Amino acid sequence: MTASANIRHNLTKVAPTGCTKDNHHPCEFYVPSGTLQPIKNEHDLYIKVKGVIRRVNIYDIIMVEADDNYSTLYFSDGSNVYTARTLKSWANEIQNADMLRVHRSYLINRKHIASINLKTNYIQLSNGMQVSTSRRKRIFTKSCLIS
Repeated sequence: MTASANIRHNLTKVAPTGCTKDNHHPCEFYVPSGTLQPIKNEHDLYIKVKGVIRRVNIYDIIMVEADDNYSTLYFSDGSNVYTARTLKSWANEIQNADMLRVHRSYLINRKHIASINLKTNYIQLSNGMQVSTSRRKRIFTKSCLIS
C-alpha cells in the first residue's frame, strides 16, 4: 500500500447532503475514521420511510394514530407518515411529558391542543383534527392539561 493509500485507508469520505455514490461533489473531504458520530438530540426521532431515514423533532409531532400494528404520525408542517410500528412502541420511544395517551388509538402532543369540548370529550388539535378521549382516560387527560 502506498503512503497516500494508507492515509486514505484511515479516513472517511464526507459529502454534503444529497450526494450519492454516483455523483461527485466538489465539496467532498476526508476526516479521520471514527471521529464522525451521529448528532444525538433527546428531542429527535429517526423514522425510516420507504428506505429513507427522516429526522423528526418530537415537538413537531401533533399526533400519532394507531391502525392495528401500524401507525400514522401527523406533523405540524401538515405532512404525515404511515409506519409499520404500534402506538405502544411510539409511546415507549417518545416518553415525553408533553405526549399524552388519551385513547387506545391516539397519542397526542398537548402543545398542539387548540381546544377541549367538555360535553363531547373531543380534543381539537392545531391541525384541525378532532380526537376523542376514552372514558377511562378522561380524568387523567383533564388533570394533565390543567396542570
